[in-house]
Amino acid sequence: MSNSMRSTSWFTPALLLAGFILVFGILIGLIQFRIESYSQKEMASDIDAVAESIRLRLKGNEDYLVMLAKDRAENALNQNQFQIRASHYVKDHPEMINITWVDSIFNIQDVAPREGNEQIIGLHLDLAEPQKASRKAKELRLPQYTKAFEAIQGNPSFEIWIPVFRGNTFLGLLAGVYSCEKVVNFLVPEQMKIRYKARIEDENSLIVWQQNLSKSTISDIESKVLIATAESGLMLCFTRIGWGLIDWTLVFLIILSLGLVGGMAFSMWKVSVEMDRRRMTENILKKQNDEFAQLNEEYKFINTELQLAKEKAESADRLKSAFLANVSHEIRTPLNSIVGFSSLLIEPDLKDEDKHAYVNMIESNTESLLVLIDEIIDLSKIEAQQLTLKKEEFSVDQLISELFQIFKHENSNCDVVFLIEKISDNMDLFANSDRVRVRQILINLLTNAFKFTESGSVKMGYLKIDGNVVLFVKDTGIGISEEHHRVIFQRFRKLNEIQDKRIYRGTGLGLAITEKLVELLGGQIWVESDLGKGSCFYFTLPDLELRDVKT
Repeated sequence: MSNSMRSTSWFTPALLLAGFILVFGILIGLIQFRIESYSQKEMASDIDAVAESIRLRLKGNEDYLVMLAKDRAENALNQNQFQIRASHYVKDHPEMINITWVDSIFNIQDVAPREGNEQIIGLHLDLAEPQKASRKAKELRLPQYTKAFEAIQGNPSFEIWIPVFRGNTFLGLLAGVYSCEKVVNFLVPEQMKIRYKARIEDENSLIVWQQNLSKSTISDIESKVLIATAESGLMLCFTRIGWGLIDWTLVFLIILSLGLVGGMAFSMWKVSVEMDRRRMTENILKKQNDEFAQLNEEYKFINTELQLAKEKAESADRLKSAFLANVSHEIRTPLNSIVGFSSLLIEPDLKDEDKHAYVNMIESNTESLLVLIDEIIDLSKIEAQQLTLKKEEFSVDQLISELFQIFKHENSNCDVVFLIEKISDNMDLFANSDRVRVRQILINLLTNAFKFTESGSVKMGYLKIDGNVVLFVKDTGIGISEEHHRVIFQRFRKLNEIQDKRIYRGTGLGLAITEKLVELLGGQIWVESDLGKGSCFYFTLPDLELRDVKT
């Protein structure tokens, strides 16, 4: 009886203990299976997100290279600009080794940045993968990725080739060279690299590059995604870092021996940590997506700026052409008159009154030609900052009277009344400035006033505006529409080109020179005018002083 009881006393607890161990062993095994299953799904989700992030990054780089290629094709990108822009871009995108320019016969002409890459300049494109991708890009006129290969710099790499055409003329190719190592190190989030061993494989599942060689992995928890085109065969692969199923089971059995509560708490803590890590990964990916969106907006802004610069250049070219045409006409007209009337002077039967008239015509056209040459020389000196000012004190009233007599005599036969307006007859205005240049400013304004006024009046003088003395020239001529108030001060712009279709002689330099002279003297110039109601040009000068007239 005693032996039977002793047998029962240890058998039943042993059976219960075995059953307890079996049940909890199965429970722990199920928990482990669920964790690994969840980890596999979570890993696939994480890696898809990372791969999409890398693909977006590569696409952004491709778009930038396409933009560079377009600028190269349109002659908007010289070698120096290529170096500056491409080097900055590579610096901001560390996954790239360089950006290479290859000419139409597949010789490497330039590389950015040059530092560390000088040895490849001048080489022919002989490596199999770059040669194959570049020729295919030329043939299809589309960007092409290479398969993974060993670069000249000694790194596992892959490249994208962008063909450059001007019309149907093949100019060469731009290549973005990527380091497999840098793609993983800089584009895969740190949290992913801690949890997974990352590697890049080719289409034959051969490892091109991998990280964390010394760490153990769980081979059953693995995922692969394509990061470039299918032709490139570049796969981003991740394997979970860990000890494997058997070791984890032993760990759980040890935990089970310490108590059911501790084991359950550990499992719950592990699931919580996994969830936190996933949220951290999602936040990192969201931040990267926001950065990519910001970069995209910056690229749009740069494109807009480039388009505006292009339009300005085209406008400047048109103005230059118009100027050359105007100057050619303005030079030929007086020269033809000078040559024609000079040839008539040698006629033996020429009457004295005709000879006198011809001489007057020659003198008039000579003066016109000299005025034109003076305008071109003045503008050249101003733009070269070689115009010398000679300041002295002089009477503005005396200058106005002098110009009044000249223009009244020259326009005595027209239907325009010429008037002078002053602040007070008992005061004279004095200026400490360059008298020659102030005289030139008033002559330019008066010349335009009489040119564009067929009838009515032209008024010259000075008045006070907001307590400051302002000189002015006012007319009742054709006027200027409001949208053209600033345009008329631009070089080579003539009023008949922008507003009035009637033909007026001149090069379009007068008001441009006038504005520059006023600014050099330290003043400002502006116009008030309405179309068909005349114009009034105001300008200020520093160091103006009103004095009582001495009796």
